[in-house]
Amino acid sequence: MSNALAIATVTTALAQIVRTAAQSVVNGADVLTGRPDPAATPAHRIHLFLYQVSPNAVMRNNDLPTRSSDGKVVTRPTVALDLHYLLAFYGSETELEAQRMLGAVARDLHSRPLLTRSMIQGAIASQPFLSGSNLADAVEQVKFTPLGVSLEEMSKIWSIFYQIPYALSIAYQGTVVLIESEEAAQPALPVLKRGDTDQGVKTLLGPFPLIENVYFGMPADKILQSRPLSLPAAQLGLAVIVAGHNLGGEEVLLRFQHSKLGSTRELSPDSADVSATV
Repeated sequence: MSNALAIATVTTALAQIVRTAAQSVVNGADVLTGRPDPAATPAHRIHLFLYQVSPNAVMRNNDLPTRSSDGKVVTRPTVALDLHYLLAFYGSETELEAQRMLGAVARDLHSRPLLTRSMIQGAIASQPFLSGSNLADAVEQVKFTPLGVSLEEMSKIWSIFYQIPYALSIAYQGTVVLIESEEAAQPALPVLKRGDTDQGVKTLLGPFPLIENVYFGMPADKILQSRPLSLPAAQLGLAVIVAGHNLGGEEVLLRFQHSKLGSTRELSPDSADVSATV
């Protein structure tokens, strides 16, 4: 997360990237952050203008809810923003300086679209008013992507600049910038005692029954200590002996289900034959 200086830090870092790209093709080119101005100097320059800020559609509600029912802060509110930049290029039309600078900027932003920690630290060091920025410690990196702005949309963007003629320009979006509130969250109360006697929660459920063996044989086999081998399947008149653990209870039911037909039948064994293990 980052503080309120994140937007200005992103703009400064982007200006450095654009300046380096422009100077690689046009000597003395510079970047001015602000509205396009035909009368500005130097003659070959780029105006970097943040013309719109919008909430990020993916991460705008990731931190909800931020407050409890009584209004206390449980997590620090975080706003997720996308930054929309307009880059306007000015230079000699004879030498196509504007087009050369645009090509260099598009090249560098495509090959290195992410703001790295070193880029952000360099931007913070270049401007004293960014000394308190912590954008370099943010987990989410800001990525720049070109916007597919049509000629009609571009004309609407330029209409916000009063009586300023159009210049060769391109729009980029920086996403995502996370700005965290400085309001401290209310810590959760510690657990002082687990139940009335500090022994944890009592459960009313008994241990689950566990079947270890099923025997099919003659009814007389129930009382034998050493039974013969079980028959492969049960038939009418035969005894079914189920052995295991935790089989006793006030009401014991045996449920038989046919694996192919899906039919189910429940039988209640003789209470005299029911124990915890048989």
